[in-house]
Order: sequence, then structure tokens, then C-alpha cells
Amino acid sequence: LAGGLGLAAGANAPITFWTNGNNERMRITGGGNVGIGTTSPTAYLHLKASVASANGGALKFSSGVVLTTPESGVVSFDGSNFYVDI
Repeated sequence: LAGGLGLAAGANAPITFWTNGNNERMRITGGGNVGIGTTSPTAYLHLKASVASANGGALKFSSGVVLTTPESGVVSFDGSNFYVDI
């Protein structure tokens, strides 16, 4: 496909997502790893490194309501502070 979704048949075949022609943006490997901005993810979630410019962060948190009941592994941002429940 020229832009869009790619599905491959076979053992350990990935699912790939493209935009603007053949620019791969995301991949789910046959082993279950997800890569955003990388074609060879090495972790369950692998994000491409950030760039040193405005709006270039690999992961962005929008401000919202912080959980009132702790939940293990949750990261929250209230607009000023980050909270991590361990």
C-alpha cells in the first residue's frame, strides 16, 4: 500500500502504519512490541527519541484530573506537577 495500513502473512509478520506515501510511522511486531517512529522496536513500547525543538517531545502529557484513588503505574499531570503512583 502507498500510505495507510500494511498487514503481512506469516510467522512473526508485523503490522505497519504509513502516512504521506511510504513513510512508516508505527509498527507492531510479531512478538508484540510497538514502535512509534522506529521500524525495529526493542521494548513493549518504543518511542523515537525526542528532537530539541518545540512540539518535538516523544511523549506529551495533557493536563487533566489527577486520580483520587492511587493506581499502580499511573502517571498524571495536572498542568503544573507530575504524579506517579508506584
